[in-house]
Amino acid sequence: RAEGVLVLDPELAARIGARRELAAGEEAEVELRALTIVAVDRLTKALGELGERTDAAAVDSRLWWLAQDRDDLPPYHRTRTIWY
Repeated sequence: RAEGVLVLDPELAARIGARRELAAGEEAEVELRALTIVAVDRLTKALGELGERTDAAAVDSRLWWLAQDRDDLPPYHRTRTIWY
């Protein structure tokens, strides 16, 4: 979202910005989960085309850890679930 890959509905962005939890399985949470998978897969493919050998799990993990060290990013969504 911070890099413009995901553009959220303003109401959803406000919920996430307020750090209000999204219920596991609610429409917005499922859509976010699906879209982040698509984004990571596309990024993995683009990196492969540039000669970077990696996989989606490594890209996802790297993005997660990079975001943990930055205070300038908007908050990410929170959901209580075992599926992340």
